Amino acid sequence: MKEIFPGSNLVIKGPIQKGCWLLLGSPGCGKSTFCLHFLKAGLANGQSCIVVTADRSPEDVRSDMKRFGVDVTPFENTSRFRIVDCYSWRTGAQSTSPYHVANPANLSDVSITIGNAIRGLKNPRFVCDSITTLVLEAGEASAQKFIQIATAKIKEIDGLGILVTEAGIHREEFVTFMKYVCDGMFEMKIEEVRGEFKKSFRICFLRGVDYCQAWVPFEVTREGMAIGAAPVSP
Repeated sequence: MKEIFPGSNLVIKGPIQKGCWLLLGSPGCGKSTFCLHFLKAGLANGQSCIVVTADRSPEDVRSDMKRFGVDVTPFENTSRFRIVDCYSWRTGAQSTSPYHVANPANLSDVSITIGNAIRGLKNPRFVCDSITTLVLEAGEASAQKFIQIATAKIKEIDGLGILVTEAGIHREEFVTFMKYVCDGMFEMKIEEVRGEFKKSFRICFLRGVDYCQAWVPFEVTREGMAIGAAPVSP
């Protein structure tokens, strides 16, 4: 079975249901790297990809994808890789993406720009990195409507998406809302074990497919994400 996300062949059985997943984890645990590999796998499978970047510039996204073995420039030229830039406004720099937002605190504009980016696509992969940054700009009330609209748009075109969220920042009620709206949830963690920092992820729930809930160890290398040999118990 083709890889859907890093380590997917270890922890799921059967075809994945389309929709959006919540990816929850603390800073530095590897969430962005996981998402870039998710997009890399999509390009390898012949899918189009959209990434909403609120924490890094489009140049950083391109550079990291290239470091992980994919030059996305040809894919951008053929509209198979589209970046929705919600970052460049911070520095006042002119965006290098045709899909950019002047003020991400206005989530209506962000939603419209995402709608423009997904126009004409079928079965794309979608990443929003991160929901937390957009929430801090616009507030939870506006973000709830935005998330509902974004997830509905992805499902409408049979897409598969990831919403990146920082652990420990949002109110429990808001996290519960996101779990309710999303079709699955992944959790990532980093912990110190005998003087070394270890990273791992697990599936908390995933609708429509059989899955393993054990923690899967991984490392972030210069080439990207190296998955452990097998899932491990907590």
